[in-house]
Amino acid sequence: MDRLQRVLARKVRAFDCSNYRISRVQEVIRISRSHNWAAYSCIQQRHTYLHPDPEADFGIQVSANEELLSYCKNHEDFSILAYSPLLNGAYTRRDVALPK
Repeated sequence: MDRLQRVLARKVRAFDCSNYRISRVQEVIRISRSHNWAAYSCIQQRHTYLHPDPEADFGIQVSANEELLSYCKNHEDFSILAYSPLLNGAYTRRDVALPK
């Protein structure tokens, strides 16, 4: 059963993505809507109260930035789900260093 069949059969409530830049998300939403397909409704992104150094390397993880947060705030049909909000314990454990 492909993606469209699952949506039509009401087996899928929402599509989301992870680790995308907002420009890519907007492109996919635009393409989905132009074909009357189900579009992304949320994104799971690395996010915490601390803002990382712009040069920080998190590998494949893409940190939430002001552009993404602003987009989510202005589009009620799109949300962000944060992962690693406590920086793997760095806020509460002395043996875990804050990332640079």
